[in-house]
Amino acid sequence: MQHDAPPAMPFLDPGATGPPGPGKLMSAREAVGTFGHDGDSVFLGYTTWANALEWEIARQRKKRLTAVGTVGSLLLPLIGCADRIITAYALGALSPWFKRRLAAGEWQLDDYTNQSLALMFMAGALGIPFIPTRSMLGTDFVSPAYHPQPNGVLGADKLRVIASPFGGEPLVALPALRPDVSCVHVQWADEDGNAAFWGGHGEVRWALWASKRIVISAEEIVPRGVLRSDPHRVTVPGFMVDAVVHMPFGALPWAVPGYYGSSPRFQAEFIAGLRGEETFDEQIARWIDGCADHEAFLALFEERYGAGALDAHRVNRAWQPARPITYGWRSAR
Repeated sequence: MQHDAPPAMPFLDPGATGPPGPGKLMSAREAVGTFGHDGDSVFLGYTTWANALEWEIARQRKKRLTAVGTVGSLLLPLIGCADRIITAYALGALSPWFKRRLAAGEWQLDDYTNQSLALMFMAGALGIPFIPTRSMLGTDFVSPAYHPQPNGVLGADKLRVIASPFGGEPLVALPALRPDVSCVHVQWADEDGNAAFWGGHGEVRWALWASKRIVISAEEIVPRGVLRSDPHRVTVPGFMVDAVVHMPFGALPWAVPGYYGSSPRFQAEFIAGLRGEETFDEQIARWIDGCADHEAFLALFEERYGAGALDAHRVNRAWQPARPITYGWRSAR
């Protein structure tokens, strides 16, 4: 039996429902200064890294931070902002300089797998004290030779091997992880803090939902009605967000789906420069301390790599969903 398409329906304007909020837009300096505290545990994202916010943390020389996430910050430990790292992949950890400083006990480090860290954020978001998994069973992670991890952050509390209460099989119990502050870069946000990210989420949703405070940087600040009209796209709702910063190219030198690709030239200069004892101070002086803010960084990027260098990274191939979805309900007559 063939059914005709439903008749056109009247559409509501979600942007017109309710009074506007007070707004959470502010500068990166104000957002990091207000919501980033010495001693915090800090999450900075996954495949789309909140690079500009991380640099603002470094400019303000926050102290005694714990960098948490499947990808660990290289900059914050090296510049003296972080003395603890909980990660699955410490960016730049193969650098001989990094390894010497780690071996000397300059930082505490707990090493996990990508899946286990995502589960720890999930436990934090769900408000439960730990979460069980089969991940890491039969590996060195649970071997007495490596657990507790020497110079680790959590010591014996890094994990526990337990018996399942339903059958007795061995499981790994992982502690919940609740970042003090998450600084995450997204494509869209509105001034109320509603934020939309699409692409490789990794553990980002769970880390945001587990966080005590949230600072969002965004490629675009969209009108309130945009995300109210498409709530499924919202990664984190505004009532959970403390600050929103408008930061085009805020993930550079990393990519943002739908906006721009990564910058191999800049990665080769800056990231490689951070890994060397001889080149570290030069990179910090140029890109961190030499730039008062993100706008100054963008200007320096164009100056160093040529006029139009930023635009040259913008996507030139894209696609959109073939059919948009419709939100709706049948109202009472």
